[in-house]
Amino acid sequence: MNKVEAWLNVLRISNTPTLISNVMVGLGLAAYAHRMQWSDTIIAPQFTPPSTLLVITIALLCAYFGGLVLNDAIDVEHDKKHRPGRPLPLGVISKKQAEFVGSMLLLTSIILTFFTHERATLFMCLLVSCVLAYTYLHRWLFPAVLFMGLCRGLTILVAYSAFDVELQVQPLLVFALGIGWYTSVLTYIARDEETHNKAKRWYVLLLLPTAIIPAIMYYEQFQMVFIVFSLILFILWIAGAFIIFQLSTKSVHGIHAMLAGFCLLDVVYLSIIGEIPIAMIAGICFVFTIASQRKILGT
Repeated sequence: MNKVEAWLNVLRISNTPTLISNVMVGLGLAAYAHRMQWSDTIIAPQFTPPSTLLVITIALLCAYFGGLVLNDAIDVEHDKKHRPGRPLPLGVISKKQAEFVGSMLLLTSIILTFFTHERATLFMCLLVSCVLAYTYLHRWLFPAVLFMGLCRGLTILVAYSAFDVELQVQPLLVFALGIGWYTSVLTYIARDEETHNKAKRWYVLLLLPTAIIPAIMYYEQFQMVFIVFSLILFILWIAGAFIIFQLSTKSVHGIHAMLAGFCLLDVVYLSIIGEIPIAMIAGICFVFTIASQRKILGT
């Protein structure tokens, strides 16, 4: 394993599209809020997000990567026993290098967010705090499940808050809680991933309400086709993950399927609020996640 391959593995590059997909939910909610804000106006200002979207996406990627790198640095002794093939136990990347890079990435995420809306900076500071809490406490089950769920949920809040639009509290919190719950369940299932535990397959079914409940809450007639289609795709994919846990000799295959499922959940959310073009981008992220998992492990 060379240095480039080592860093790609430490950064879990194959999971990057799932984070971008989460950012798309924040963008979609901002576009939806802008539409609602100016719905009674004949001539509304144009929603022009490209520069803000670029900055906040890079900032969130820095926070995500920073957490992953620090997590590997903290886990180096554990990985020497249980996952000796990881880059740090192999010595390709030193613990000091990982700690420095991880810390700089987290700092960069906060600095970049300063160039967007001030409320996004507050949420980013909260996100980084949760990243650090998870990093140092994740060996205990409850903190791991709690803080990892908060990290993913806050991703949407940070992305949404970066845009200068009125706060649409209810859909924002519902979607953030949905992704947070999805992440918490996934985190629990993924613990001790190096062992195979078929009993955990039943917990996969706890992912279904994250899409079904919001779809029922925000059902609108003109969006019926998109909502139903995206919901069916999500349910079928989760059912597939359940079957993989049942049939595969390695739990990691089921975990990878659930990781890719983040994107399909995002497609459901974006379909609910009628942001179909952005939902298609989340769908493309799903395809890229599946393709990249063939080359680089997502766990």
